[in-house]
Amino acid sequence: MISLTQIKCLRRVAFVTLSCLAFPVASAGQNLSGKAVSIEIAGVIIPGLFDMGNPGPYNEIYDLITADYTQPIRLRALPIRRARRSFFGERSDCIFVGSATPRVYAERGMTADDLVFSKSINSISMMAYTRPGEPVIRSEDDLEGKLIALDAGAGSVDFVKPLFLPESTGAIQTNTPAQAFALLEQRRVDVAVAFDYDVSLLMKRDPAIANFEFEADYSIVSNEDVLVCRRSKQVEELMSHVNDKLEALRASGRLSEITGN
Repeated sequence: MISLTQIKCLRRVAFVTLSCLAFPVASAGQNLSGKAVSIEIAGVIIPGLFDMGNPGPYNEIYDLITADYTQPIRLRALPIRRARRSFFGERSDCIFVGSATPRVYAERGMTADDLVFSKSINSISMMAYTRPGEPVIRSEDDLEGKLIALDAGAGSVDFVKPLFLPESTGAIQTNTPAQAFALLEQRRVDVAVAFDYDVSLLMKRDPAIANFEFEADYSIVSNEDVLVCRRSKQVEELMSHVNDKLEALRASGRLSEITGN
């Protein structure tokens, strides 16, 4: 004969079982309604390059590589530091654009196994520029003790300086390469540091920038601009789509046409 206590236990088991059937656990890439969850992409605002108010080459590339993707994607354009906090703080699945340099992520305790990188969108190098007629920067030693104006593209001073600059180098962060060159011209800094690609875009608007000097054979760091995501099945599917699009753009010459590289 079943006791009252046993009957209560059986009722609890039945209730729990029915509850699990009525409210299934969501699978990866889905919410409880079974709908696909948006992949969140933090877009790094880089004036003249990736900018919602004044679209540049990377706006066009982003649109092309995500075109026709069937799953939902949500892009949030954010200033550099907020975009990086969003990605490293796991509030975004991906960052556009990010660096393909492993050291950048190792500093945050992330390994290659944690991440998925797209194929290269653009190859860039961080160069050091000096005033006309002054000695050019030919090595890291030449940066010792200098005060630099740093336009780090999709990075920041607290991100770039510990990884790539001498400890004795002082750095002022600027929001654009134009600001970095303005500080150099005003003699408020000794060196302007910026990515060559950003400087080439600036020169189209301000040809006088070509008067500043640099050593073509020395770069502080070379990098590939890429889409970077934290690894999951959902983003691996997106990355496969993105890489197919990049390959097609590269094969047709359209990617080079857009970037000018």
